[in-house]
Amino acid sequence: MHEIKETIEVISIADDLKILNIFRLRSWKVNEGIDFLVGIFEENHLPDGSIDFVMLDGRHYLYAQHKSEIDALNLRSKLLVEIWESTGRRRERYPPRILLEWGMKYRDLSKISWYDDALTKGLLTEILKPDELQEAAKQEQSLNAKEKGSLLKIIAGFTKLYYGDLRRGLKAEIFDEFQNLVSKNPELKIDKDTLRISLDAAWKKYLPNESDKNVGGGELP
Repeated sequence: MHEIKETIEVISIADDLKILNIFRLRSWKVNEGIDFLVGIFEENHLPDGSIDFVMLDGRHYLYAQHKSEIDALNLRSKLLVEIWESTGRRRERYPPRILLEWGMKYRDLSKISWYDDALTKGLLTEILKPDELQEAAKQEQSLNAKEKGSLLKIIAGFTKLYYGDLRRGLKAEIFDEFQNLVSKNPELKIDKDTLRISLDAAWKKYLPNESDKNVGGGELP
């Protein structure tokens, strides 16, 4: 059974350009993001063979002198990585907001003790904006006719490849499967009306004969 001893607590963010820059990045690698959550900024291997851990608050800790505290931090990171991997997510990088919101669910491990200080300093203002869907909507509105047609072809094509002929109840079936996908990949979440409208548009334009057969039998709940 893992035992986490007293550890280093990072309650503030240093006024250091390199450290501040992580809050300007559009994505974090998963492992480095999890280190950020627990308070580790970077790990440096020095010429004399020692290892220097730099915290988000700017403090430095040599592993040889602070072994128990660093081991406790590394254990927190390791356990968080195990939990993350169990979600089935496989991308190398994610928006900081995704990692922060996930880490909040496990604050007994992640702590994120620097959160309030970062919030007060305005470092999280852009990160916490749920703007991915807004940006996607803007891009969709700006699509020209050819691009919209190509997008609908892709939807219709993948429907045929994955589900075969259209049938009654298929939209509801797709929605249920999509919900299961979203449970592991919340950044893919869209509302059911958007999904229904997109499927209807793609099927009616590029699979009109089969779409007619499916009328009335595939409404979403």
